[in-house]
Amino acid sequence: MTAASQVRKHPAKFGFAGRWADLAHSIARSRLAVLGLVLFACILILALTAPWIAPHDPLEQELGETLMPPFWETGGSAKYLLGSDHLGRDILSRLLYGANVSLRVAGFASLFSLIFGVAVGLAAGYAGGWVEAALMRGVDVFLAFPLILLALALAAILGPSITNLIIVMTLTGWMIYARIVRSSVLSIKNQEYIDAARAVGATHARILFRHILPNLVAPALVLFTFGFAQFIILESALSFLGLGVPPPEPTWGRMLYDGRDVLTVAPWVITFPGLAIMVTVLCVNFIGDGLRDALDPRLRRLA
Repeated sequence: MTAASQVRKHPAKFGFAGRWADLAHSIARSRLAVLGLVLFACILILALTAPWIAPHDPLEQELGETLMPPFWETGGSAKYLLGSDHLGRDILSRLLYGANVSLRVAGFASLFSLIFGVAVGLAAGYAGGWVEAALMRGVDVFLAFPLILLALALAAILGPSITNLIIVMTLTGWMIYARIVRSSVLSIKNQEYIDAARAVGATHARILFRHILPNLVAPALVLFTFGFAQFIILESALSFLGLGVPPPEPTWGRMLYDGRDVLTVAPWVITFPGLAIMVTVLCVNFIGDGLRDALDPRLRRLA
């Protein structure tokens, strides 16, 4: 049986499924990407199972057991494996619940930014003319403001809550998607296969969703990973400043805020949430680097 007949007999194997299998194989060649995937999967599992595996209620206060050190230090106890904070709350339990909140907020904000940014970039790049000019000038207006200042202003206006925090992060993160997608669409829509689709009478909707949008998956996916890492940091910064998730809900940023006054006497209160943020962001960035290398044919040829 010839290769051509195999493709005709099993198109999915050599089409969509084959591309994803090739992508997985390419990512597997990157040790850092694999390490990031494994560690991030562990963090995600811990975050999702926090209500069942956390040793204590993250809001429970034991005022007689404040600032307990981790169990391996002098004065530590197996009751608080990573120690307790200034209100006697278990740091390990708050880390697990904080992971749930932080990853959920960053995930939804990244998803909504992706959807809105891709829609704007797709419309601007394909329509052209005054539509493109109007949409991209709106992008330029948002990009003219420093990201953190824009986030602080929006958070102060809307008030602290998980829903408002997701809205704020979405409004400050969609612009990069729009710019990259618009540039990609400008390149793709002038390709010969797009002209062929128009020649056979394909509608604009079919050209957009059947021929252009699938080619935007690669850059959008890479942007999503890096945006996710950025949103984890932004959520932590806003929560640290009191404009993120309101207390007593535990988040990594709020834990950093709680530990700022006891840094010299109980450094573990701020060390563990800081490490959690750093490791999670590193893992996501490793995954993003692996995806970028796997999805860019030029980089794959150099590997």
